[in-house]
Amino acid sequence: MIIVCGATAAGKTEYAATLAKEHGSPLISADSMQVYRGFNIGTAKETDADLGVKQYGIDILDGNDRFTVVDYKLYATNVISELESKGIEPMVCGGTGFYISSLLYEQNFGAEPGGLEEEIQTAVDADSSILVKYFEKLKQLDPEYAAKLHVNDTRKIIKAYCFCENFGKKYSEQNEEKVLLRDAKIIILRRDRAELYERINKRVDIMREKGLKDEVENLLRSGVRGDSQAMRGIGYKEWLPFIDGQCGEEEVYELIKKNSRNYAKRQETWFNHQYPQAEFKTVS
Repeated sequence: MIIVCGATAAGKTEYAATLAKEHGSPLISADSMQVYRGFNIGTAKETDADLGVKQYGIDILDGNDRFTVVDYKLYATNVISELESKGIEPMVCGGTGFYISSLLYEQNFGAEPGGLEEEIQTAVDADSSILVKYFEKLKQLDPEYAAKLHVNDTRKIIKAYCFCENFGKKYSEQNEEKVLLRDAKIIILRRDRAELYERINKRVDIMREKGLKDEVENLLRSGVRGDSQAMRGIGYKEWLPFIDGQCGEEEVYELIKKNSRNYAKRQETWFNHQYPQAEFKTVS
């Protein structure tokens, strides 16, 4: 199996599509936002026709649906098995690290960049009283493990709660040993940092021209909840203060650029650490 991964805006989809054509393979998306229907502009979603390649894992959920790593693993594994039974080489492409690791290992426990764990930690750093809410939720999700903790065990509470949410199982039932499920050729795309940031800024400008603001407003108008999993994604969560009249449109776009750049930097570090066996390919 071939896996193409890397930071946001690194050019993964274009590179993987070219590779897929050479191998006669479809692409299996490993993007936690492109699974949602209607979330198109803010996720830089490409159609099959645009790429000239069939894609799996795109537009399979409604905006209010919850989708865990376990759900993705089941979906993608079924697709991979079906392709392999037909003699087709599977190819995975995306930047959601948990999704990719779920296909390679029995389990993965490190905090993913830009993921729920990081989001909650940031919120707790700003207001420590928020931790109580997540501790109470952890008591419901995994009472056995929560009973071992004190309300001030910040890191353990956040880690355990996010594990339950991400993997759909109790943290107390985990096996922390990583078991390799299958071999894969992993290609991590790299770009010069300044060039990558420039690409991110330009991509957000293009999103603006295409009507990202209208897309978000239409999604909320159609019934997508502001607290849904989908609306936590970069490019969407930044609009909620604007909708509430707390900031202007210019501030929103600048924040999307900033959050995307920070996310890309964390992705690079995470992928480098998780997959030292990968082939690193510098593109320009």
